[in-house]
Amino acid sequence: MKRMRVLGMLMLCAAAASAADCDRACLKNMMTTYLNALVAQDPSKAPLASNVRFTEDSKDLKVGDGFWKTATKLGDYRQDFIDVKEQVVASHVTVEESGKRALYTVRLKVARGKITEIETLVTHSGDRIAGGANLVVRPDMGIEPPEGQKNTREE
Repeated sequence: MKRMRVLGMLMLCAAAASAADCDRACLKNMMTTYLNALVAQDPSKAPLASNVRFTEDSKDLKVGDGFWKTATKLGDYRQDFIDVKEQVVASHVTVEESGKRALYTVRLKVARGKITEIETLVTHSGDRIAGGANLVVRPDMGIEPPEGQKNTREE
């Protein structure tokens, strides 16, 4: 009986550890790796789960299709939004597409060190872009507030 309780506790601890197996730095690196694979036009360079779901502009696509075929270079703007508890990282970045700038918004869901979900929105050059020419990198947006200054999820 005691062994069963110990085994149960170990299983609970393992489940909790796998739910938060990627910290802020890990999630940021996951996004960097994904974006580098995108502009290399090579999905095999990203740590994708075998059952990854990929959408672009609300359409289900195969990873490697869509913007993967036209993105060529990362731009100079990137703003990350990281949620360690949910194991999600999102970014708003500029990407060069056939020599022209595009705005790219991407959300990655991570589980067990692999990307399991990819949601993207692409605003191509020539599409109406509000404020697109004035994007400014704000490093302070990526600073995690001290523990005593964080709101709870309920707030």
